[in-house]
Amino acid sequence: MKREITLNPLVVEGEEVVPNQILASVVPVIKKFPCSHTASIDRYINQLSSISHSERYTAVKALSVFSTPTVFNALCEKIAQSNEDIYVRLEAAAGLARHGREEGWAFIKQCIEAPVLENRLEAVIILGEIQSDISCQLLSNVLRDSRQHADIRAGAAWSLGELRNRSALGVLVESFTAIDKNVRIEAARALAKLASVYKPEVLDSFADDVVLDIFAGSNTTGKAAQSCQRRWVAFEIVKSYLVASALRFLDNANEQSLRSLYRQLNEYEKIERPINLSSGLLEGEVDYQKLLSRKINTEEGTQSASEAMATTRLRHP
Repeated sequence: MKREITLNPLVVEGEEVVPNQILASVVPVIKKFPCSHTASIDRYINQLSSISHSERYTAVKALSVFSTPTVFNALCEKIAQSNEDIYVRLEAAAGLARHGREEGWAFIKQCIEAPVLENRLEAVIILGEIQSDISCQLLSNVLRDSRQHADIRAGAAWSLGELRNRSALGVLVESFTAIDKNVRIEAARALAKLASVYKPEVLDSFADDVVLDIFAGSNTTGKAAQSCQRRWVAFEIVKSYLVASALRFLDNANEQSLRSLYRQLNEYEKIERPINLSSGLLEGEVDYQKLLSRKINTEEGTQSASEAMATTRLRHP
């Protein structure tokens, strides 16, 4: 009982439970919905003629799971109806394409080149729902096509992210040079989705670029980038975070030396504006040279802070 509400147990002692199973409830829990099994291919085909747009759309969606000649013919007829809504026609085409039917791919390609922008956008969006190398290739072609409207190219980038197809990496990276901001944004979002599956490949695509973190904090990003042998630049306005960031690169220093160096760095001077902590050389008017030459004790012996920090330096922007 909780707050005078009685929970009725739905399991018994010794019963095996599974993830997401409801163990107790106030109201009755229905685990299964009774089905009359009246839905059939014929029913859905008849529903294609309904005056209701939602019923026709539902019908082509449902028919896409069947792979019979009768269903294919019905979907082809729906595609050919020029007075039918484009959403219904494209969904019918997608159903055919999922089964490798050329009629479906042909209609989608036709929509990609249609003069109506809405048709083109819906075509690239629905390609993101068809897991196929053909979908990936069509979307890549749209993304590369500078003649296409920027919104269509951005939609293609979004759909490539939905497909998570490794072969899309190249075209998404290329898209970072696009003039339109929305295209670049959607390409970045798509790459983030692909990184969940192909992280090493995504990183390798930017091997010659610089990793940038404008809110570095204690510089986890910089440390990770350096461990991957990547160049990086980090910005941090809070001095204590900046100092802690530098200490990340003192791998062999003992605790006492780290505490001492942290205190010396933190108290050395007041930083009035952001400091750039990067793998570049020490330069600029901020004089950290004297401070970084201080000797500290490490397991490798006595050495300067700058030596212990290896390639890490503080640089005034």
